[in-house]
Amino acid sequence: MFSSLLARTRNLQPSPEPFDDPSVWAITCFVVRREHRGEGIGRMLLDAAVAHARGHGARVIEGYPIDTDRGKTTSNELFHGALSTFLHAGFTEVARPKPARPIVSLTASDGTESGRIEE
Repeated sequence: MFSSLLARTRNLQPSPEPFDDPSVWAITCFVVRREHRGEGIGRMLLDAAVAHARGHGARVIEGYPIDTDRGKTTSNELFHGALSTFLHAGFTEVARPKPARPIVSLTASDGTESGRIEE
């Protein structure tokens, strides 16, 4: 059901992965309370999401962040995550449906590795 919702989202149409493939996991948003923003919590949430996906058989993990280098970004838009956070975690850009809306992808392991991304 969730994959059908993603398939109807205009920003995600050019994803190179099929929406009905259960081995493709999607990281769609993060929620961090205002008073805790800027503390690296988004990065920790991304690490945890990658670890969870790997541990449950994900073949590919996709993200749909905001490219903050493409102009002014509101905090409301950043619930998708920042492109720089995903790139630092090892994701690569695979499509860009809109100037500030890339699609990023990470090939997951067999689930035996920890999900922690080291600096």
